[in-house]
Amino acid sequence: MNFLELIKIESKEITNKILIYATISGLANASILAVINAAAGSVSDLELNYKYLFMFIIALAINIITQRYLFDKSSTIIERIVHGIRVRLTGKIRRAEMVDLDAIGKGEIYNRMTQQTSEVSQSAGVIIAALQSAIMVSFSVMYLATISLWAFALTILIVVIGISVYLNKEKFIVQFIHKTNASEVKLFNALTHLLDGFKEVKLSQDRSSDLSNHISTVASEVRGHRVQTERLYNWNYIFAQSFFYVLVAVMVFILPRFIEMYADNVTEIAAVILFIIGPLSTVVSGFPAYTKANIAVLDINDLEKNLDHMNGRPHNFDRSVQQRIASFNTVALKGVEFSYYDVQKDALFKTGPIDLTIKKGETLFIVGGNGSGKSTLLKLLTGLYTPEKGKIEVDDLPITGENVQEYREQFSAIFSDFHLFDRLYGIKDWSKDQINSLIREFQLDDKTSFVDGVFTNLNLSTGQKKRIAMIVALLENRPICVFDEWAADQDPEFRRYFYYDLIPKLKQTGKTIIIVSHDDQYFNTADRVMKMDYGQLSAYS
Repeated sequence: MNFLELIKIESKEITNKILIYATISGLANASILAVINAAAGSVSDLELNYKYLFMFIIALAINIITQRYLFDKSSTIIERIVHGIRVRLTGKIRRAEMVDLDAIGKGEIYNRMTQQTSEVSQSAGVIIAALQSAIMVSFSVMYLATISLWAFALTILIVVIGISVYLNKEKFIVQFIHKTNASEVKLFNALTHLLDGFKEVKLSQDRSSDLSNHISTVASEVRGHRVQTERLYNWNYIFAQSFFYVLVAVMVFILPRFIEMYADNVTEIAAVILFIIGPLSTVVSGFPAYTKANIAVLDINDLEKNLDHMNGRPHNFDRSVQQRIASFNTVALKGVEFSYYDVQKDALFKTGPIDLTIKKGETLFIVGGNGSGKSTLLKLLTGLYTPEKGKIEVDDLPITGENVQEYREQFSAIFSDFHLFDRLYGIKDWSKDQINSLIREFQLDDKTSFVDGVFTNLNLSTGQKKRIAMIVALLENRPICVFDEWAADQDPEFRRYFYYDLIPKLKQTGKTIIIVSHDDQYFNTADRVMKMDYGQLSAYS
């Protein structure tokens, strides 16, 4: 799909109107030229001049009205299309699986959602102006044929040669645009590392310098590709414009020497050629915008195809299935396996096979060293990762792509790399008094509050942010709670509160609790303790 196909698909009816108005505008422009030439030829006849003046005003008015419609309507259409693309991509990203999004990478997603959609938006006005100018040039050249067929034929020949040479060079420029886009994705990725790893950057001057040098190198790469692209476009533009001036020179200096009748109309012909040089330059300027918009549309389309391939068929959320799963007795992982792969598709780390049965209302602790597979196990257990082998069952119900979202809805999870939202997205039943009571219970009332549906301050320590995340988890009130090292960043008081007060309170309400923990002094609060080691799960002893 290219830029024009995108517009046609997204807004076919309005596109036809734009073409009609562009045609009328181009005809009006050519009419202005014809009227001026005719008026100039009869400048001594005042009566005729009044008639031509009236015709000039009519043509100018039509041109102004049609151009205003063209630019207003085209900008409205393009922004609606860009909005639709962003909303559609957001929906598809939302439905994608974690492992698939990790494979695409944040940089590419950010680039397509922001940089490339902006490229489409910014190019629209230039492309519409080029379209209108191209139509105007076509009518003007037709008018030229009424003056001199020789001038008409020569103009067609030179314009075709000029545009052909320009388009041939354009193919070379496309390579640099692709290189620029790839470098911008690398730059997005590097900036993501800077922001996500800011704590680690601040702790090491060497790391900070190396990352800064890498970002500077990638930014220089982007700059180099952009400068080279613009330089080639500038040379192309200069070449095209010079080519058109050569056309004028041929009309004025050469043709009169060889065609006797031509000399009588040389002034009119020169006026027509000079008149269309400006619009021709606009057409030439539209080529870079069109090329960039085309590449942006192709990149966006590639991302959308990848997301479509990952998403598979749409899932219809079924509340009855959700309720059935919520009344479970056991959740069982049977022979579950999952592997991480490098770009060559070689397995880097394997988790499983895992056999684990969790009873409703049970409190399970999971221990293990860094890189042992604990976080992967939690993502498999919560349905965020799909097992490569084996299956997950709730009582006698296998969890598949058809019901996995209903299964996920059973979990309130605070992962080690949790994200804290400033609003209670997805939580419907809450009261301000309830939330402020929880804020006081977790001793955060001097740090933040909940006003107009928003936590007023999230600039907190990691432990305090985890307390906010716990408040959200309690408000979700789901049957299964998953806490990955929640107590690790808490002071001794809150660590004791977590194990001796909060967990028993949740257990009394029938919650099933899975906790990743290294606090062996509190293992007595668990019904069972399991250990992860090199991707394998076993009983802790």
